[in-house]
Amino acid sequence: MSTMQTPTRTNPDAQPTPPRAGVRSHRVWVDTVQRRDEARTLLNTLLEAKHVSERNLASINRPDMIKKVTGKSSMDTAIDSTRRLIDSFDRVLVDLKSTLSDEDIALLDETDPAA
Repeated sequence: MSTMQTPTRTNPDAQPTPPRAGVRSHRVWVDTVQRRDEARTLLNTLLEAKHVSERNLASINRPDMIKKVTGKSSMDTAIDSTRRLIDSFDRVLVDLKSTLSDEDIALLDETDPAA
């Protein structure tokens, strides 16, 4: 069994020792949760912007031309895309959690009770 070594001046070709799996998994988990939360914030912003846009169009009695042509507004498309992104993040989190050890899950529960 070979062990990985940290590169040094005398052995620059040595591969760095990877962090233990739990640390790497925790980092991936935290990054994924953060990105999902950012996508949720974006979704809320898009929903509000759609509401404002529809209200403004109604106040000037003008239709959404993109919606009139395609059947879907550009805001609807952005909202649907963002929802799919959030669903993808949720699936990644479920998949990641299924590969974690009990110790890793306990670590996540300590830092993120929603895990």
